[in-house]
Amino acid sequence: MAAFQSRVGRAAVGRAGPLYLGLADFLAQQVGAGAPAGGQRLPAQRELGRRLGMDVTTISRAMREAQQRGLVVTRGRAGSFVAP
Repeated sequence: MAAFQSRVGRAAVGRAGPLYLGLADFLAQQVGAGAPAGGQRLPAQRELGRRLGMDVTTISRAMREAQQRGLVVTRGRAGSFVAP
């Protein structure tokens, strides 16, 4: 997950358009490549925002976008997971 987090910020920032879409696109690329694996728990949105140096609102919008694309499954208080 650490390698994923270090690449996600660079990829999203280097993309034209809204940052949250860049994050969602990067997640789609990574899930398509098998990293992170299906079923893997993702960090909490606040933690991910802290690690990436991004506002939690941006992270939240990216996660909603990823969920709409079928990339992420949210299980209430258990957190968000990569869709199987």
